[in-house]
Amino acid sequence: MEQLSKQLGQPVLVENRVGAGGTLGNNQVAKAAPDGYTVLSTSSGYTSIPFIYKTLSYSNSELAPVTPLANQPLALIIAPAKNLATVAALVASAKANRDKVNYVSGGIGSATHIAVEKFLLVAGIGGTHIPFKGAAEVLTEVGTGRVDFAFIPILSSLSTIRDKKLLALAVSAGERSSILPEVPTIREAGFPDALYNFWVGLLVPAKTPKDIIARLHEETTKAMKEQDVAARLARSGAEPMFMNPQQFEAYLAQETAADEKIVKAAGLTGTQN
Repeated sequence: MEQLSKQLGQPVLVENRVGAGGTLGNNQVAKAAPDGYTVLSTSSGYTSIPFIYKTLSYSNSELAPVTPLANQPLALIIAPAKNLATVAALVASAKANRDKVNYVSGGIGSATHIAVEKFLLVAGIGGTHIPFKGAAEVLTEVGTGRVDFAFIPILSSLSTIRDKKLLALAVSAGERSSILPEVPTIREAGFPDALYNFWVGLLVPAKTPKDIIARLHEETTKAMKEQDVAARLARSGAEPMFMNPQQFEAYLAQETAADEKIVKAAGLTGTQN
């Protein structure tokens, strides 16, 4: 945001609106003035929300895509004490202990939740979902073994994985992570249909003029290509995503269709509060 602020010649302030699977922040931006001054930074859980929360106070049609920012793989983590060194071993254990398996996420409908549900459907296993609000709780519960496994952004878990307090069995993306190159992809681990992209992107109120959307896209893309910004992304294991607003809209439609199938198959529901 610092680089974008420099380019635009004005402050870019970040206001965190957490809760209810991200619907509170989405609603605030959907109802904001369409002048380009209020922008939503959201992630891949955005496309699953309409199928989970049946009484939303906004619609995704009230938001317009500007640009994706980056894709950061999620790591499938477990406690080393579980003595399960591969995804196949985890699946076999889960099938043998169907009534005892539990898994944790960052909240109902979050990217970390949908990634797990997709994996469960592909692997043919089940378990009890335990939602939390933050990465710290997820790492603690999985690390102690109280929770069996989770998907979590690589950067959030990197230090604990390198300290061997957690074991990463796979990454959710189609390519290995540059910061965890020794960890196989979920495809390499034998579950190619469980691939899940954890993207981050920008949207604005739907009635925002196209010239403003084009300017925001142009400036954001320029900032993403700056050497310092690109270096920070690389250190976090994130891969930049470059799409124009129309391409991003098509991508969101594709992700929405895929998430609808996952949500319905898993029978997921939530309540906006």
